[in-house]
Amino acid sequence: MLLKDDCIPRNSEEQKIKQKFDENAKKITIYCEFLNEATVVFAIISQIVDAVKERILPLANWTPYDHSSNIMFWLSLIHQSVALLVCANASVAHETIISGLMLQICAQLEILGHRVKTLPMLLEMARKNCDDIFHWKREEKRIIRELIEYHLYIYGFATRVNNVFTTMIMLQFSISSIVLCLTVYRMSKAEITSFEFLWAVFYLASMFMQIFLYCWYGNEVILKSMQIGDMFYEMDWTSLRTDIIKILPIVMSRSTKPIEMRSGYVIVLSAQSFTSILNTSYTAFNVLQKSSS
Repeated sequence: MLLKDDCIPRNSEEQKIKQKFDENAKKITIYCEFLNEATVVFAIISQIVDAVKERILPLANWTPYDHSSNIMFWLSLIHQSVALLVCANASVAHETIISGLMLQICAQLEILGHRVKTLPMLLEMARKNCDDIFHWKREEKRIIRELIEYHLYIYGFATRVNNVFTTMIMLQFSISSIVLCLTVYRMSKAEITSFEFLWAVFYLASMFMQIFLYCWYGNEVILKSMQIGDMFYEMDWTSLRTDIIKILPIVMSRSTKPIEMRSGYVIVLSAQSFTSILNTSYTAFNVLQKSSS
C-alpha cells in the first residue's frame, strides 16, 4: 500500500523524512533484539547449573532417545537453547512489525505536512508552467485533489493496520499485564546477585519494551495526525486565491479527528494507556505480595 505514487517521496526533503523514520525502525529492532537475546542467555545460564546437576532439561519435551548419556543430554540442551534464541528472534519480528507500521504512518503524515507547507510554492510553479488560465486552474485543482486524496489514503491505511492487528494487540496487553506483575513478584523473591534475578530484570525490560513501543508510537500517530491542521496555518496561505482558501477549512476539519490505533477497538494506544497498564500490574503485584505474606 505504501508503494502508491502519493506515498513515494518526491524530492530530497521528503526522502530525508522517510529515511529518518526508517532509521528509527532499524534502531528499535536492534534494541529489541539485544533485550530478547540477553533475556534468553541469562535464562539459559540461570538454569544450566541445575539442569546439568539433576540431568533435567530446561524445557520438558519428549525425545525419541534416552538423554541420560552425556552426549545426548548436551545435544538436547544445545538444541533447546538454540530453539529459545529462535523464538526470541520471532518475538522481535512480531514486536517491531506493528510499531514499524505505526512509524510508517507517522512518516507519511510528516510528508503530508511538508507538502501542505509547500502548497503555495507548488501552485505558483504550476501557474508559471501553464500557458493559459484554463490550464492553470485545471492544474491547481489537480494539486489540491491529490493532496486531499493522499490525506484520506493515510487514514485508510491506518484503519487497515488497526483492523488487522487490534485483536493481537489486545491479547498482548492482557497477557503482558499479568506477566509484568508475576515477573516483579519473582524478582522480589530472587537474590540480587543471582543469574535468576538478572534473567527476571531483562525479561521485565523486554515486556516493558513491547508495551511501550505500541503505546508510544500509537501516541505519535495521534500527535502527527493532529499536526496536519497546524501545517495549513504555517504555510503562506495569504498568497493563495480566495477559491483555494475556502477549500482549506474543509481539509483542516478532517485533521480535528486524529488517527487512533486501538487495542481491541476499545483501548486507545497512547502514553496514558501505558501508565494505566503499569498501574494495573502494580496493583496486582501488591495483591500477590499481601496474599503470600
